[in-house]
Amino acid sequence: ESAVVFHQVALGGADIVKDDELLVSHPWSHFVDRVREHEQAARAAYEHTGHRTLYFVNITDRPDRLVANAYRAVEAGASGLLVDHVTVGVSALAMLADDPAIDVPIMGHLAFAGAMYASPRTGVSSHLVLGKLPRLAGADLIIYPSPYGSLQYARSKHLRLAQTMTD
Repeated sequence: ESAVVFHQVALGGADIVKDDELLVSHPWSHFVDRVREHEQAARAAYEHTGHRTLYFVNITDRPDRLVANAYRAVEAGASGLLVDHVTVGVSALAMLADDPAIDVPIMGHLAFAGAMYASPRTGVSSHLVLGKLPRLAGADLIIYPSPYGSLQYARSKHLRLAQTMTD
């Protein structure tokens, strides 16, 4: 069903579609099966429009299984990988980014990051957790909160994070 929706948004000109950060692999939706279905939809849309839409499949798992998941996804034709870098750790993200066999873009997702930066008195600065550390680890793209999104996030923090990722 998600591949059908993917095809529709690809026909509409979307550049990127990502898995939900909580969806990895279930008996009813294995990540390798999703890669095959979504990449087939991407090819069909490309043949119709000439525009390529990338699909970022969520491969988040324990670090000891993360590389194997990446290899399986790439072998199945994945055009991008999604990793919840806070839950697996930035070193696990770096491990993927440093591997020459993983030759597709990697998107870092902020799932669970609020537990590290949300308190004004404790934690790590959000521009480090959500920007600098995942970029240094090799994330090509990063999901982060905006001042007008579902997470309450100050505009000043948003601007500092955006600047950190472009430095």
